[in-house]
This record gives sequence, structure tokens and C-alpha cells, in this order.
Amino acid sequence: MLNSEENDVLDFKSEELLTNPNGENRYKLAKHIVGFANHRGGKIVIGVNDEGEPEGEYITEEGALGTISEITDTRIDPSVDFSHSIYSEDKDDLSEGSVFVLTVNQSSNSLPSAVVERSGGKIRKREYRIRAGESTRLVTNEELVSLFEHDMESNLSHSTNIRYLLKGEGIPADLKYKPKYHYALERHFEELDDEDDSFVDEVLNHKDSNENSSDVYDLQSALVISSLLSGFRFKLLHESNLTPKMSDETEELSFDLKGLQPEDVILESKSNPLLENSSLEKPGFLPSYDSSTVNYQVPETAEVHINEEFTEFSIRSEQFTFTVSIEHLGWGIGLPERHPESMREHAVFDPQEPDRTNSTLNVHLDIDSKFPYPDQDFTEYESHKAYCERIINIFEEAYDWEIYIEQLPHEKIFHLEEKMDEVLEKID
Repeated sequence: MLNSEENDVLDFKSEELLTNPNGENRYKLAKHIVGFANHRGGKIVIGVNDEGEPEGEYITEEGALGTISEITDTRIDPSVDFSHSIYSEDKDDLSEGSVFVLTVNQSSNSLPSAVVERSGGKIRKREYRIRAGESTRLVTNEELVSLFEHDMESNLSHSTNIRYLLKGEGIPADLKYKPKYHYALERHFEELDDEDDSFVDEVLNHKDSNENSSDVYDLQSALVISSLLSGFRFKLLHESNLTPKMSDETEELSFDLKGLQPEDVILESKSNPLLENSSLEKPGFLPSYDSSTVNYQVPETAEVHINEEFTEFSIRSEQFTFTVSIEHLGWGIGLPERHPESMREHAVFDPQEPDRTNSTLNVHLDIDSKFPYPDQDFTEYESHKAYCERIINIFEEAYDWEIYIEQLPHEKIFHLEEKMDEVLEKID
């Protein structure tokens, strides 16, 4: 143990905690015991300095056990289970003095343990702590809920709606006013619809030969997911963007990012007709680019998975799972020659009606990130959580439909432009 570094299951403490058990030292020992119990247990090695070198002071086994037992009975609630070992010059384990090893078991109580203050036999104050990395810190609100619910994960959820304006065949609608992100969708569609090797034609031709096929809807979902993955806003994501509110124990926030390449994408299944009927290389609908281009940024150790229906992609690492799912909420007439706010009623889109062309695909975007409880490296946990929060911010900034509506001309100006266009056409 002395040759190891401090971590989430090992801590070195001075002998003073046991040789001078005053109120302050009892509190220090109590908070470290609670921190280990609320995490996954661990060992507190008492009688050494921070470098793991024995201090040469003598700790009595009987006195140490008396102090620790009193602390667990009066300063900690619910109480915790522990065991101990002692190494000393009397046992020829050390050249001089003694080292006391306190082994704290992970709490098995229905409630998390807390450092308490009592008055008149009643608990007047509770302080919840947890071991994270090399420190024992106060728990966050999110972690406190996890402790009480015995759910050793921290979740980060966010939902929003994104509207993509498409024609019935899945082709981007040609409209005068459209959100900025729709231009990225159109550019990506043009790449896939290249005359020499049209991925779009292959999918739509397959649909024509199979009346029951829903490939056109798969194509729409694939277009949305691939345009999200290749979106220009994600190219701006780098470490300097990750600036969350940090705890006092975290000194730095940094981890390696890499640009996403098509070969980095893992498809959950290769049975989808989008791939079976395409001559394009896996994953087919992702854009091509040279290695010098910085694209969608993912952590160095993460994998990107796309499900079989192309309605979901996830970024997975040991620290978290980040999922973006797309749900077809419904169809309606897209932005015709009127301002969107003047559209009080939306007709139901019927793909069998040939005169229905422009349509609005309402995309429900659901981001659900699950983080394992803070483990070996608290800084890494914080940085990956910050990564997910930054991605959520990007979605809010780049795909906010309400902001798009606000940026459109006022409805009266919209109608005035229409009249001007009519006049100019007659003049021509």
C-alpha cells in the first residue's frame, strides 16, 4: 500500500488523527470514513505522510480502536462497518513506530452515511461526503439524490424539437425562408445525390420496387442524423469550450478529443436496406472528407454507434453514454407562401397524395446522458459531463426553432414581399 498513490480507495493520514483525538481531528476522521462508506469503501492508512512514508510515531491499537468506535457511534449516522490492521516495530513490521490501517466497508444501509452533530441526544446537523479521486468532498445535489435512491449514476437529460422541411420523397424542400441548419442538410443531400453514384436514387428505387418498404422514412432519418454528425457547429467544439462550474477539489479540466471519421462509426446492424442496396462505403450516408478536416469532436476513447433504423446515435465511453434519438412526431404542410405563425391549422400529410409536396418533419431530439458514479478520476467525470453539457448547448443554439421564427420577417412584411414579387414578375 505504501508504494501506491492515493486514489478513491486509498488515503494516507497523519498519526495525529489518533494520537491527538481532539474535536477537529475526530471530525476529519469522521468525514473521511463517511466519504469512503458512501462510495465503494477503502483503506485509510494512519501514521504516514502524504508520500506514504511512515512517520515513526507510536499508535496504540487499543486507544485507536476506542477512538474510531466512538466516532462511528456518535459522529456518524447511520454507523459504518470497519475492520483494522496494525503494523509496528513490536511486530518487526516497521523499523520504528506503528501504522494503523482502517478498512471502511461500503455502506449497506438504506440511507447514506453522514457526519452528524448531536445536541440533547438528537441529531441537529448532517453533512454528506463522498470519496472522489484523491479527495473527500461534499456531495452535489445530484449525487445526494443518487445516494438516497441507490442509483449510482448521474443523469443529464434534455429534450427539444427540431423541424426539418422536406418533400414527400425525403428531398429537402426549396423554400425562401429556412433555418440555418437546413442549409447544411441540403448540402449533405447534394453530396449523397451525386449523379455518378446517387445514394438517394438507390434508396428511392428500392422503395418503388417494394410497396411495403419504409425506406423513404429511413432515408429521412439518415439524412437528419448524418447532417447532425457533420454539422459545422460541432467542428467548433474543443477543450476551451468545456468550462462548467467546478468543485474546489478539481484543479484542471482536460481530456483528448478527436475528429470523427466514417470508420469510427459502428452500425448496430448491417441488415438495413439503406446499406444493402447501396454501393457506397460504410456507413454510406456520412460525408466524405480528408484527414486534415476537423469534424464532429468525440472523446479519444469514445465510440459512436448508430442504430439499425437510423433514428438514434450514441457516443459511448467508460465514463458516460450520450444518446441523441429522433422520433417522427407527425407530418404537416411545410412553410408554404405564408408566415409560419399564420398557419393555424396543419393539414395531415398523406404520402399517397401526389399534390402534397412540401412537408414539415417534426423531429423530437432527446439527449440522455448517464454517468457512472464518480470513480477513480473525479476530474475525468467532470470533464465528460461538461462535454455533454456543451453538446446540449450547441443544440439549443443551433437548432432552436423558436429563434428561427423570431428571425423571420414580420407577417405583414412577409405579405408585402410576396406582392412585390408578383409585381416584378408582371413587369418582366
